[in-house]
Amino acid sequence: MKAPTPVPRIRDYLRIVARYWLIIVCATAFSVGAGWLAHRTTDPSYQATSRVIVVAPASAEVFDAYYGHLAAAGRAVSIQQLATNPQVAKRTIDQLGLHQTPAELIKRITPVVRDAVVEITVTGDSPELAIDTANSVTFNLKSLTDEMADLDKSGTDVVIVDIASSAADHNAPLTRYLELGGFLGFGLGVVLVIALGRFRGAVLTEEQVAHIVGETAAGRKT
Repeated sequence: MKAPTPVPRIRDYLRIVARYWLIIVCATAFSVGAGWLAHRTTDPSYQATSRVIVVAPASAEVFDAYYGHLAAAGRAVSIQQLATNPQVAKRTIDQLGLHQTPAELIKRITPVVRDAVVEITVTGDSPELAIDTANSVTFNLKSLTDEMADLDKSGTDVVIVDIASSAADHNAPLTRYLELGGFLGFGLGVVLVIALGRFRGAVLTEEQVAHIVGETAAGRKT
């Protein structure tokens, strides 16, 4: 009965990694370069944000103020949904002369409710486009809510509290692309050299070598 062949240990894999270190370096460098290229070829994207708040009629009574706040917070959810209404999008497109459909513009609008405040974030290909679109959406939203005031029974009002004045780059920074490329390249390089070492039979421990020599010698004696 033959003795089992010793299993390669961690130091044996480290040995093969050290032997083919150049492959790992090349794979890492190539992936970093690919990350830089991906950043350069990614379409620009900017975000601008404006805010509206839903206010309830003022009252000196504590309970009235409390329920007024609840009504404002509940109405804010409706305003959030109205921000992506096709009517708001169509008015914005007509106002700015955008070459897109209401459905395409709606995909670029992200309204978020924060208590009684609704943040309206819009993405654009340039800072100017993002700012202009965010403000246009906000003013058209305000206009539409005023037109629908007769249908609203909550007694609340929508007030613009912050218009968009700047836009932030929505894409990840270059360093993130380079770091991700470097990590992926290094990991792939390590996997490749270990696979190469196993394929070539390079991962051999001292016990494995002694086992092979012993089997060869025994074969010659027989």
